[in-house]
Formats: sequence, structure tokens, C-alpha cells
Amino acid sequence: MNKNITVKGMDTTESIKNRIDESIEKIEKFSLPISSLNVVVVSSKTGIKVEFEVVISKSSPVIVTQENKDFFVAIDLLEDRLKKALRRLHDKKVQKRRKRGLKYED
Repeated sequence: MNKNITVKGMDTTESIKNRIDESIEKIEKFSLPISSLNVVVVSSKTGIKVEFEVVISKSSPVIVTQENKDFFVAIDLLEDRLKKALRRLHDKKVQKRRKRGLKYED
């Protein structure tokens, strides 16, 4: 899995890098074939915008964006939204497999 982390308009600290890495580890538990992950952190006058783009093979990419004045609040909210989206995608794939396996022919 390719990981790209881009930070614009602010200094990259170890705590920011560690928090992003923790979020990435939580995403990997869904057992989806993630081919690449792009994280963009942009600082502006209104706050900090964090965007995760998760590219999953044989599926459309999942893009989640969150903006807040505090980076850590933004990453927490984004993480919850991303988990929800990935859980839906994972459940959709599992449900499809189950339906295929339940076909009976007489």
C-alpha cells in the first residue's frame, strides 16, 4: 500500500505524523485491498482541512474531508466518517459473496 502524506500551510510535527499513522492503522483492520492512501492536511484562515483518499482495487475511491479549527478534532471526526464509509463498503462486499453462495439449483 502506498501512503502519501501532504501538509500545506503549517509545520509537520511528530504528533501530527503519529496521529495520521494511528488513523491509517485503524483503517487497515477492514481487510480491504487498499492500493494507495493519500492524506492532505491544509491550513487556512478558517481552520485546518484534512482529506483522506483511500483507493481500493476493483472499487471506486473513498474520499472523506473534514474541516475544523483544531487538527486533532478534525482527524477524530474524519476517522469516524471514514470508518463508517469503509464498513459500508466491506459489508456490501461480504453481502454480495453470501448471496452468490446461497443459490440453489434443483
